[in-house]
Amino acid sequence: MRSVLIAIALALPNLAAMAQDQTPQPQIRAAASVERSQLSGGLDDWTEYSVGLSRRSGPRDLMEASLLETRRFGIKDTQLSAGFSRPLSSALTLSADASISSTHRVLAQHALGAVLQYEFAHAWLVHGGYRHTRYDNTNVQRGTIRLEHYFGNFSASAGWYPVRALGTRADSFDARAAWYYAQDSSVGIAVARGDEATQVGAGAIVMAPVRSVAISGRHALGPRLSLNWSLFRSEQGTFYTRKGFYAGVQAAF
Repeated sequence: MRSVLIAIALALPNLAAMAQDQTPQPQIRAAASVERSQLSGGLDDWTEYSVGLSRRSGPRDLMEASLLETRRFGIKDTQLSAGFSRPLSSALTLSADASISSTHRVLAQHALGAVLQYEFAHAWLVHGGYRHTRYDNTNVQRGTIRLEHYFGNFSASAGWYPVRALGTRADSFDARAAWYYAQDSSVGIAVARGDEATQVGAGAIVMAPVRSVAISGRHALGPRLSLNWSLFRSEQGTFYTRKGFYAGVQAAF
């Protein structure tokens, strides 16, 4: 499974980030992406391809769906995902997503998660959420508590992720910073460490200490086209080190 950090860096489109977008008109976006990871220890590279559609009806109101194909440890899997974000009040936003894999050889059978975002003061947000992920041989339950602040053209946040899996409770933490240098364009860095449920083979999940760093960004190529990218490195305990890139394009209609 992906680490918390890599999942954050590679999400496209990201519900929380899009919920902050202040573009008022309804908009449909189509996206396509590829991710490539090299693993140490002589393990096969990972490759993922995805396509997706999203519809945004307001600054915090959107729906999205995507199809992903992955090859890990020499095994191919597919996954269908869907999610939405809705304002519950001027300060409170609900985001939820679900995924399912009919093959689930290396991916989870299914996952379901939700996050509440509350703006308790101007440009100060707190996020609280829960995710349940089912693999063939285990369940992973993960909570989210995050504090986020926007100032000028920048943002910073810190998060705590309590996890329960394989009869064990563990914690991971991350910190992020981003610079919004132009309309629909940004670059950011994220670091994370802690114990996470880690995939070490087909259907094999263990708890392991993980340390990760990622640099990611979004760059507008025009009024309706943008490029999304990420470079990342993650140490999955003593099992392997994963490093790679993600690249995607998104077009608005």
